Amino acid sequence: MPTADPTPILSPILTYRGQGAAKKGVDQNAHTIIYTGSGPPDKQASEHGMKKSPLRVIPVRADEKLDSMSRVNLGKTYTVEWNTKVKEIGDVEHNSLVRMKAYWKHLLGN
Repeated sequence: MPTADPTPILSPILTYRGQGAAKKGVDQNAHTIIYTGSGPPDKQASEHGMKKSPLRVIPVRADEKLDSMSRVNLGKTYTVEWNTKVKEIGDVEHNSLVRMKAYWKHLLGN
């Protein structure tokens, strides 16, 4: 997420070995679908606790795609130093970024 501080703060994107947020022990309320296609994939019926709207990422390259079971854990954040290598997937689409910031604010109390 872009900030005034040059050190980005990120939330992890996970598939939980293809289980999505249905994996036992996962806080579904802190997760949502994150996707790179034109529309979000369907959530699993067992992900009933996941209520947040999906977030779209505009990929940096046409061949960059997120797995259909990709979920972002908005309840966790990591500070990434400027010299740490990370894989660039793309940019969060504007409307999704507005929602993502609101989700963070609600979950993390910022």
